[in-house]
Amino acid sequence: MNRYLLMLLCLGICGTFTLTAQTIIFPDLEKNPEDKSFTCDFGELVLDTRAERVVKFKNTGDVPLIIPYMKRSWSYAWGKLSKEILLPEEEAELTIIFEAKYTGPFTKYITIGTNDPKNETIRFRVKGVVVE
Repeated sequence: MNRYLLMLLCLGICGTFTLTAQTIIFPDLEKNPEDKSFTCDFGELVLDTRAERVVKFKNTGDVPLIIPYMKRSWSYAWGKLSKEILLPEEEAELTIIFEAKYTGPFTKYITIGTNDPKNETIRFRVKGVVVE
């Protein structure tokens, strides 16, 4: 009985180290200290155009990083991932897309989920101005 308890304890400790070892970094983006989002500024866009920005990111941890979902706050802003599972030290790309359908300033959000306990959700603030 004690042997089984010891084995469960060891598995629990190893599992804890495994769960906390992922780290995701976005070297090209600055993190907003107010809401902890990463800002993706599209600047000025012309009405009825589509703009894309590619954001590189990396798993600097020692276990696979999993991105199980992505949500958007508006139908004209979304993202595409090049990979949903990143092995340690592997890089991937998030393509952020915005369709300029209305004039004026905009701020929208894209949220991705990860298995990184320090970064379970990561928000991208997509902003800019649409002109005619």
